[in-house]
Amino acid sequence: MDAIGYFRQPAAAVADNELALTLQEQEEEFFSFCRDHGYQPLATFIDPAAGADQARGYGQLQAYLSNRPERGFTVVVLNAITDLSADPREVVERVLEVEQAGA
Repeated sequence: MDAIGYFRQPAAAVADNELALTLQEQEEEFFSFCRDHGYQPLATFIDPAAGADQARGYGQLQAYLSNRPERGFTVVVLNAITDLSADPREVVERVLEVEQAGA
C-alpha cells in the first residue's frame, strides 16, 4: 500500500482552535503515519499558505496520480481537510478529483 503526502505551509496567523503544524512537523507526521500503518511513502507535495501559486503543489499531486503507470491502492495523507482549500465546495471537488485519479 502506497501513500502520498500533501502539505500546506501554515498561515502566519492561525485561529486558536486550529492545529498549525510546520512543514517539517507535517512531514514527520506523514512518515510516522506511514510507518505505523504499513504504507510505503511515494511522494510529497507542498503548497504555500496563500499566493499566486496557491495550488501548484495540488496540481503536481494531480499530475503525479494521473501519470502513474501502476494504479494500486494509494492513500493521500494531509494534516487537515482544509489544506485542500478554504472553500468547502472546492474541498469536495478536490476530494473527488483525487479519488477519480486513483487515490
